[in-house]
Amino acid sequence: MTGAPADLVWRQEDSIALPFTAADGPRSVNETSGAATGYSRTPQGAVVAAYQIATRIALGPHYAEVVDAQTVFDASAAANVKQHRGSPDPSALGDVHPSAFKVLAYLPSQATVQYALPNPFDGSYNSYQFTVVWTDDDWKLVAPSETAAAQSLSRVDGFTPF
Repeated sequence: MTGAPADLVWRQEDSIALPFTAADGPRSVNETSGAATGYSRTPQGAVVAAYQIATRIALGPHYAEVVDAQTVFDASAAANVKQHRGSPDPSALGDVHPSAFKVLAYLPSQATVQYALPNPFDGSYNSYQFTVVWTDDDWKLVAPSETAAAQSLSRVDGFTPF
């Protein structure tokens, strides 16, 4: 459905590998809140935004602030994430990041993206899916459902390489 974001680079922030591109964002990162904002309203912008936001929530030190600023979670989902996220060690992942993605659905108001991360133990891929919506002039993450749970893939046929 879409080509890879142009000139994408992976940068380490708080020991997390995150995607950045001049064309699709993020255009700014708030060091206090951890929010990365300013994505393009394109499929590529949605690809970068969904991964940035979900990863900052899953592994970042400012996850509660990111939940408040960059999601459309209802109060119950937001409270659940804040209470049960735990204390992951992102440095254990090193520079691991998705090698490919697939835009499953795209409208200017909503996008669903699937990511494939290499599994270093057996050559397969771990796949994650996220949905973002365009609101307040930026992409915001929708609370994950059961479809967002990790899946194992043996191949990434039909995915776009980063």
